[in-house]
Amino acid sequence: MNKMRLRTAFAAILGLHGAVALAQQAPPQPSQSAIASGARSQAYNAGRDITFNNVYLNEPRKSSLEVVGSKVAITSAYLVPSMHFYGQLETVQGRPTAPDFRDGAFLCVEVANISSQPLLVTAVKLDVISPQQVRSKLRHWGSCPGEDVNSVSPECMLQPGQRKKWLLEKGITIPGMTEFLKRQGDEFIFDHFRPRLTSNDFVIERFNQFLRTVGEKTTLKVSIFELNYKPILLGHFQLASGKDLFHSAPTLKKGGRHGDMLVYPLQHDAFLGEALSQLKADKTETPSTSCTTSTETASGTREQ
Repeated sequence: MNKMRLRTAFAAILGLHGAVALAQQAPPQPSQSAIASGARSQAYNAGRDITFNNVYLNEPRKSSLEVVGSKVAITSAYLVPSMHFYGQLETVQGRPTAPDFRDGAFLCVEVANISSQPLLVTAVKLDVISPQQVRSKLRHWGSCPGEDVNSVSPECMLQPGQRKKWLLEKGITIPGMTEFLKRQGDEFIFDHFRPRLTSNDFVIERFNQFLRTVGEKTTLKVSIFELNYKPILLGHFQLASGKDLFHSAPTLKKGGRHGDMLVYPLQHDAFLGEALSQLKADKTETPSTSCTTSTETASGTREQ
């Protein structure tokens, strides 16, 4: 009986000692090599995200950056003149007043599905950052996708590798644009393309110089969404830094008031080709005719 009591007491002491020893054990600390390896992995992933058109969602008044996916890429973008963009000034109560669509333009973007799965784009939104004299009150209806998910339709679906051009619902007004265009003379236009193109690099630079006088810092921010406003791409376009069709790759602009931005060039040769052609013919066209929806597969075949 005494032996049983001694064994029980001895077992209890061992159990208590083990519990105390276990409680005193500190959690394992990662080694310096593990920490360095983790940091390298984060840096690699960040570089990979930028390479494959992953962009960062800069939320207002937040310093942190949030990765928003790598499902789509913007392959080209250009402004399209609005209907009646060169409408004559009217006198209202003794003041020269521009018609609603004078000096107006809409943004056409070509979006590619770079994922391996079908993708339904539910909304595309345009915001004007640092507008200065540029206004954003123009609208046209029937866009797919529109600025809210109520406009979604099967036409907003992108198959893997497919591209489509979409005319954004919101437009901008650039004061003085028509008068600038009238001063450009008889520019040569490639009118067998849609959109029509100008080949004159000098007129593109003159247009950029004009844009700096009305919106030197103006940036067009395009947000592309899937599902219920889940962002999948943010693209920025600096209005007064346009290029031609040979320039479409984005660059990463770090820091600044609005944080890091993935900046795409606007193809001003397309806008100038369309606007100058319509002005010369004295005949405006609906913006959608200059932003023809096209599809392109990975094999390179294109349909319009």
